[in-house]
Amino acid sequence: MKNEIEKKSEIEKKSVIADLIDSKEVKRRLAMYCSKNITPDRLLRVVASAMARNPKLNTCSRDSLYLCFNNSAQLGVEPNLLGECYYIPYRNNKTGIMEAQFILGYRGLIKILKQSGEVKSIEARCVKDGDFFRYSFGLNPSLIHEPKNVSNELTHVYSIAVLNNGEKQFEVMTKAEVDAIRNISKSKDSGAWVDFYDEMAKKTVVRRLCKYLDLSVEVINAIEVDDDKFVVNTENENKSRFDIDIKDDDIKEEQNKEENININNKNGGLFEWKRDFLLQKTILWWQN
Repeated sequence: MKNEIEKKSEIEKKSVIADLIDSKEVKRRLAMYCSKNITPDRLLRVVASAMARNPKLNTCSRDSLYLCFNNSAQLGVEPNLLGECYYIPYRNNKTGIMEAQFILGYRGLIKILKQSGEVKSIEARCVKDGDFFRYSFGLNPSLIHEPKNVSNELTHVYSIAVLNNGEKQFEVMTKAEVDAIRNISKSKDSGAWVDFYDEMAKKTVVRRLCKYLDLSVEVINAIEVDDDKFVVNTENENKSRFDIDIKDDDIKEEQNKEENININNKNGGLFEWKRDFLLQKTILWWQN
């Protein structure tokens, strides 16, 4: 009897998720948020593949998955094999509910920065034990890295950006500094931090470098959509404006709100946000 109940529960969950992915209303809403380089149909096909690779996502709440969809649509990144972003299932200890967490990947972050047109190029590299690595800051900063390929043990990670005026800037982090960032993540012991540590380390140093670049508020807040440091709470009083049930009344109300998101397809689909938490996100950017 117990096994039959569990099987029935699993079937019902998969049915709910399938309805969410196939929903015309979900596609219509995603079309409102999608950046220039992604469509709702393509995004949902990639999402279906991601959920097939990680069946635990089928146990996550509808609201948290919808939030992940919206983040992907706005940023123009997909939960694909390239690692542009990840949907990580985890149990919310406050509610006891399984939820999906959106984590922006290294490749997704680079994609956003390049499409913004605000940097000419940007990349990150991992330094392994045994590599020749020397850097200095000050009036004449320099960085030299010669990989020796004798070890897989990471010691440092660095990022270099070439600005549109030709100026170069770089940032270096030790493994201890990266791990300090990892330790404040709610997914530090699972998901991308375990399966793709080097990629997450590179993303971490790129985000730190971005703090010193002359980026627009829109780009900064696009980067900060990543909720790796923040616990998703689906209780009504703490719902995100994306974390909603799909009802006709909600649609009408949302269409009348002054805080509607205006998609700006210029520069690869970056968007302008007219939301109260714009300033809050900027503050969090500098605090972390």
